[in-house]
Amino acid sequence: MPHRLTLLLTPANFLIGVDGGGSGFRAHRVERGAQGFVCEPDRTAQGSWEYPAGFSPAPLDRQMEEAKSSPGGEDLPLSDLELEAAHQQVHMLGGALESLRGVEGEAFRLGLCMPGLHTASGRGIAVCRHGPRSPRMLEQLEAECGRRGLNLIVPLPALQGDGRAAAWGEEVASGGQLAGVPNAYYVGAGTGLAEGLKIAGVHLDLTRLRQHLPAAWAGRGPSGRTWEDEVSMGGMQTLWQGSGQGWVEAQAQEILSAGARALGRWLLMRMEALQGWEGKVLQRIVVGQRSGRLLADPSAAAWYGDPLRETLKTGLLARQDTLMASHALAAGSLRPGFLCASVLRAAPALGMAARALEEPATL
Repeated sequence: MPHRLTLLLTPANFLIGVDGGGSGFRAHRVERGAQGFVCEPDRTAQGSWEYPAGFSPAPLDRQMEEAKSSPGGEDLPLSDLELEAAHQQVHMLGGALESLRGVEGEAFRLGLCMPGLHTASGRGIAVCRHGPRSPRMLEQLEAECGRRGLNLIVPLPALQGDGRAAAWGEEVASGGQLAGVPNAYYVGAGTGLAEGLKIAGVHLDLTRLRQHLPAAWAGRGPSGRTWEDEVSMGGMQTLWQGSGQGWVEAQAQEILSAGARALGRWLLMRMEALQGWEGKVLQRIVVGQRSGRLLADPSAAAWYGDPLRETLKTGLLARQDTLMASHALAAGSLRPGFLCASVLRAAPALGMAARALEEPATL
């Protein structure tokens, strides 16, 4: 059954949602308005992660092996550099929360999303491709808030990925694009690839569905790189840096066009996988993060929006006898409202603020 609010929650004076990503974070004070959750004006703290000199994430295959051999992913053989990098993240988050507090002693609720595979308890990070592992992150953040004299209501809700958090945000935010849509998929290309899935009105945990929907970093695209690297802005940036050339606009646009076409192919793969999984079909796809802003930008249409739409449309027309195509196409084109661009940059933070109040319904 969907998880719903069942407990009398301790009263709080305000909410904070934090969107933690591969390269940095954004923390917002959030309020619940008549039309949904919104960010309080001018109450945002953000920063880029600062790590000790010489730190880089451990190889992913090694991380996976170490997580498998550790009960719950919490007892990991971390180097001193990785421990320091994780500590620095917690310290920076504590500073951001302190900057957002109002009257001293005000109680607040907090929800935080972070990339990577989380521990079984949901209170830490067991595998992280773009940053340090931090298996006791929430415990350490709660202690950091205590040292700073912050009246944080504990325990914190479990860590979530930014894709699931963003999908929640699109559900509960004023102007969000998932409210009232029973079957929908959220995808955001930033440093990595973020995903969220809503089926029959309930937001699902994709980490529990990998037999049906493998992670983007686990499979290879046409070029031999992972799908995450094919589609994400981080992967495209790496490709650009590897070219060894200075700024050449035409080449940059071609890299983005290739990324847009790869995203179209990824969406088709996801739609096929969902259809194969007990006939589930989507009524809407929401593209967010930096990819959403590009899709919404008319000046980027020729080298991002158009290649993405054309790849998706052409692939669906080749499958026009399928149930998934019938829901997505109308008169030989993408149905209006099927592929939507989101410019709601704070969606993950809004979603996590809502989760601090145990909303929306999830499995």
